[in-house]
Amino acid sequence: MDIHNGLNDIIGKQIRKERKLQNLTIDELAELAGLHHTHMGDIERGNVNTTIVTLFNVASALNLNNPSDLLTKATQDLYPHFQEEVKKRTIKKR
Repeated sequence: MDIHNGLNDIIGKQIRKERKLQNLTIDELAELAGLHHTHMGDIERGNVNTTIVTLFNVASALNLNNPSDLLTKATQDLYPHFQEEVKKRTIKKR
């Protein structure tokens, strides 16, 4: 499992789900978020590793109370895998 791409996929799906619930087109959401429509499409498809600033803009455009709403499913599904990866790493003594 590529957890990094999985994270992008989950966030993109959450954005798409919320956009559709609000009956917005990609063009409309992109305009509200100050993004180009092709970039918005890439975000929804999980093709880009978006910045926190962009997530905040998208969350604001979707009128979410908290931008972390876009990360809830990713936190539940993937954060344990990130923690496992970190546990596998060691610090080299100097």
